[in-house]
Amino acid sequence: MGVRGPSCPRQTAPPCPPNSLSGNAPGQLAGHLFLPRAPGTLIMFPHQACLVHTSETIRVCYFVERLVARRRPVMLVGTAGTGKSVMVGAKLASLDAEEYLVKNVPFNYYTTSAMLQAVLEKPLEKKAGRNYGPPGHKKLIYFIDDMNMPEVDAYGTAQPHTVIRQHLDYGHWYDRNRLSLKEVMNVQYVSCMNPTAGSFTINPRLQRHFSVFVLSFPGADALSSIYSTILTQHLKLGNFPASLQKSVPQLINLALTFHQKIATTFLPTAIKFHYIFNLRDFANIFQGMLFSSVECIKSTQDLVKLYLHESNRVYQDKMVEEKDFDLFDKIQAEVVKKIFDDMDETVEWTRSLNMYCHFANGVGEPKYMPVQSWELLTQTLAEALENHNEVNTVMDLVLFEDAVRHVCHISRILEAPRGNALLVGVGGSGKQSLTRLAAFISSMDVFQITLRKGYQIPDFKADLASLCLKTGVKNVSTVFLMTDAQVADEKFLVLINDLLASGKRLSALECLQ
Repeated sequence: MGVRGPSCPRQTAPPCPPNSLSGNAPGQLAGHLFLPRAPGTLIMFPHQACLVHTSETIRVCYFVERLVARRRPVMLVGTAGTGKSVMVGAKLASLDAEEYLVKNVPFNYYTTSAMLQAVLEKPLEKKAGRNYGPPGHKKLIYFIDDMNMPEVDAYGTAQPHTVIRQHLDYGHWYDRNRLSLKEVMNVQYVSCMNPTAGSFTINPRLQRHFSVFVLSFPGADALSSIYSTILTQHLKLGNFPASLQKSVPQLINLALTFHQKIATTFLPTAIKFHYIFNLRDFANIFQGMLFSSVECIKSTQDLVKLYLHESNRVYQDKMVEEKDFDLFDKIQAEVVKKIFDDMDETVEWTRSLNMYCHFANGVGEPKYMPVQSWELLTQTLAEALENHNEVNTVMDLVLFEDAVRHVCHISRILEAPRGNALLVGVGGSGKQSLTRLAAFISSMDVFQITLRKGYQIPDFKADLASLCLKTGVKNVSTVFLMTDAQVADEKFLVLINDLLASGKRLSALECLQ
């Protein structure tokens, strides 16, 4: 199992005012004048942070904004991939930082009332008497994600929910050490939950406090509008040929039709429980297409070839049986021929070789380009392996075709913003070695924990803290490589989940301090 480091230059996007390059523009800073940003200046943001509004999101955002202003609890309910967290995150990020303070509180199965209360009390300070509140005259908003994830006990109660309900009912909770009341002022709650996961529902005594809005899966028109906007903007800013921009509606139609076919054909079963294809998979395809440059795509055929490659990486790499691969290829060919009349030869050609990677033209400055031949790619990887062995522990790898493919797949994930991978295979199949080679090609360090006798949660937190300091403070791009044998306690995965969900591991940093 490989996990990307929590902070990396490839996925960071510093905030910038609408018309300036500095936080106080136009103005002076250390004797230098910052002028308004030149027209057309490109500022890169992670694809996952992009929010293209539709009529439904505008309606929901309007009510969320009004309810937050009136300090009313709000809850968004929807299945995975409908954009709940992104929408709330964007809305909370737009609030005046001088007036509001936002605290992210992601829930998981092992969240307890004591853990939650410790997190809730962290940003509070003591006021007069037994009153507590956010610093100064600010208002504090707790953003609770995955509200229904905590474990439900034998009596049907979720511990964290009782703390929130008590506060919403009475405006206080109890100090766990002195057993005295703490009146908590100037705080409010915004939450999200997925009704198809966790405990499915929450206690009505808690839910009655919230204004609930349901987010449905976006329709075809909404998805077409969203991804046409994203892809067209990418092609315009990259100075791609105008003919490619005209092909965008047709490509979006292809992507939507193919996604619907895959989602309805490959259904989850007891063995293939991971066959779940939602909007996140659809978005990941376009995330990969945004790697492209004008040297990569010169015609509509090139655009379709890139889409076919990205759809293979997102959909086909999840599949486990040969018959599923064959059915996938058949559906893919049928849909492409239906949408594009003149793509028969292109589809057939991609069956033998259709691979894109960041080192197709050699290791160095990464550029997403098509692979010209397996021989050239194998030679490039052999040279990279030789260079790796000169400065790291020697890996004696045989680079057969499947191994070469897997290195390309892993490298693509590592180069993506917020790219994380779960590698599944029998022992000795090369998961760790290929990950190390892909990380070396991407100029990333590899971090692994070292198990020892008595290695427990506090030790794991300390290791995570050192990882966060390395990636966040020293800005060293890092791959956190963790195997199933290193999961000495199932609660290790809770910390990993928190790290992936919020990008923060506060308790680990506190442990180090």
